[in-house]
Amino acid sequence: MVLRLANLSDLDIEKWMFHIKNVKGQDTCGEPRSVSIPPEVRHVILQYRLLREKWLKSHSADSKALFFGITKDFGHLSSNSFRKIKSKIELIVDENFEFRDCRRGFGQNYLDKGLGVESVLVLMGHSSTKTTEGYYCHKSQVSAIEEARGVW
Repeated sequence: MVLRLANLSDLDIEKWMFHIKNVKGQDTCGEPRSVSIPPEVRHVILQYRLLREKWLKSHSADSKALFFGITKDFGHLSSNSFRKIKSKIELIVDENFEFRDCRRGFGQNYLDKGLGVESVLVLMGHSSTKTTEGYYCHKSQVSAIEEARGVW
């Protein structure tokens, strides 16, 4: 997903869905899709929305962008601005990461909670489980053992 191009309207807090319209590879293999927002991050989203609106109001500004730049039109952040924010986060958490690590965490979280790999691949926008399991997430040995015990 190209998060920096998301709009506030892509976020549905009534149904807790995020509508992904700008996807990586959208001209080749990527397709727009919707994903559910896990309960454990909903409070962060609500807090961000509140702070976002407060900031815009205090600056007599408006923006359709979910993450806006502080420019004349308050449009979407540039790629460079997004990378700068990532660098600041890395300093705060004392850990370097790639944006793809967020996708890996997303997929692994759902697999670890018992969602089947076929469903995870749909949420991630993959066309094959080989992509999902080969590059992003895979069932842990502990999960496989627990699932086997359930079959007994």
